[in-house]
Amino acid sequence: MTIKKDTELAEKIFIFTEIAKCGKIKSAAQRNGIKESNLSRSLKETEEHFHCKLFNRTHGGVQLTEKGRAFYNIACALEDSLHQIKTFANNICDISGDINVWSSEGVGTDFFSIYLEDFYKEYPKVHLNIHCSLESPNHINDIDLGIVYQKPVFSDAAVISHGNIVFKPYASADYVKKYGAPENLDDLIHNHSICTRDNFRLWPEWNNIISNAANLKATTNSSSMLLCMVKQGIGISLLPTFIAAKDNDLIPLPKLNLTVRHPLWIISHKDSKDIPKVRCLINYMIEASKNL
Repeated sequence: MTIKKDTELAEKIFIFTEIAKCGKIKSAAQRNGIKESNLSRSLKETEEHFHCKLFNRTHGGVQLTEKGRAFYNIACALEDSLHQIKTFANNICDISGDINVWSSEGVGTDFFSIYLEDFYKEYPKVHLNIHCSLESPNHINDIDLGIVYQKPVFSDAAVISHGNIVFKPYASADYVKKYGAPENLDDLIHNHSICTRDNFRLWPEWNNIISNAANLKATTNSSSMLLCMVKQGIGISLLPTFIAAKDNDLIPLPKLNLTVRHPLWIISHKDSKDIPKVRCLINYMIEASKNL
């Protein structure tokens, strides 16, 4: 193959990988500033090139086929190689040492942790001291980087980034197969099982639902436990879209027309934010937060 053909094929593979990560062609298009029709055409050409179906199209997006999952594993290896090439200069820099991180429990397990593998590929000599808690930090003196749900009030805090986590209702594929999907909010309240996290009550629209639910199965203080219960088919709940959309076992419930956005801050101590090792992690998390 020529360089031109190799480059064209590599582009198609990167597009396939991006669609697989986003779970929706539309989301992949918006994230990369590319027309949705161009991504659809590229995906079709890729499937024709390899003579196999890589995705099943669903009302909620796309799901990898068995061959698609096998191809995804190979495609990720190509992506990893490119990542190592792009970060070659950073690897030369001998950045090392401890970084103290504080994170809300849910953000730590569902967001922060999933990006650590790529971070360590760039900075293998950095050691992270990660403290996860259901409570807000009492001070920021010992925190180099914080990922929090509450607006910071510390005088020594520097706000690095401010965005939102989007929550929508999901059920497991097994739950929908057994009980069907709710047609509307009244149907959810009166005819379906619901699970929740106790601090979700701060959202009025969701608090109204769980306060009137005929079958509230479980309440937990752990986002990880909530995710497990939904996946096991115990009930329906709100989940972060950036996590649920990547799980083929979870089904979105668009008929409920329910979306909750909760603020998220990335903060640092004003005296720590420009230390090279801390700045590396800050820059990495700012880039990662674009996937929320």
